[in-house]
Formats: sequence, C-alpha cells, structure tokens
Amino acid sequence: MKFLLFPHCFYPAKEGGSTTFTNLALGLKENNQKVEVLTSNCPSSDYFFKKSYQNFIAGRSQHKGLEIFRLNTSKINQRFIVRLAKLTKLPFLAIIAKGPIFKNLGQIFKKRSIDWVIAGHFPLLTPFWALLVAKRNQAK
Repeated sequence: MKFLLFPHCFYPAKEGGSTTFTNLALGLKENNQKVEVLTSNCPSSDYFFKKSYQNFIAGRSQHKGLEIFRLNTSKINQRFIVRLAKLTKLPFLAIIAKGPIFKNLGQIFKKRSIDWVIAGHFPLLTPFWALLVAKRNQAK
C-alpha cells in the first residue's frame, strides 16, 4: 500500500505533531509500506501565528529514505484572512486563518498513485487539504 502523510509540520520540526508523524512514517516504511510526506515548510505550528520563525527550504528532500515534499506557505495571505475573519466574524474564515495557506497548490492537486491519505489535526487546515488530495486521487 502507498500512504501519503499530510501533517502541517514534519521532521526536523520539534513538536508533538511532527514527531508523531515522523514516527508513523518511519514505522510504515519499516513495515514495507510506501510512504510520501506532503507538508509545509514551517518549523512549528507557532509559525502560523508568530512572525519570528525561519522556514525550512521548500521542495523535495529525504529523511531516512522517506520522500518529503515541503510546500511554501503564504504569511501575507494568512494575515489578510486573519484580519478579515476578525472583521466579519465568519466561522469558516477563522478556521482558514489558522493555516497553512499554500502558495504552490499544483503540488496538492498533482495526480498521485496512493491508497491512503493521513492528515494532520484540526483546527489547522491540513485535514481540508488532505481531503482534497484524497478526492483527487480516489484514495481513502
């Protein structure tokens, strides 16, 4: 089986979600499953709310044989949506404002040969992005 993991942050980020997804990916790989990781280039979920973080380099990389593709995020668009959510008080904008908001959507909608998509957690947008990837690729 082939799995696409879609956490909001991934190794070398040092937080609970990225550590959990790194361990999951490595465990699947050790059990002879094919694993691809699609994630943001952010070092922490705090990045979505603070300005002081330095991003990882976007693009393809590997960690212990895992294929990782880091997507660029857009802080400018996110700040705009945060302001708009506060002004309008619309609940769906408040969820979108939590991010990540990606610049290169082509990588998300790229056709892949995958069986399962495993997403990061709410309240961030990664479950929404993962649902779009699963629908596009007819995966579970």
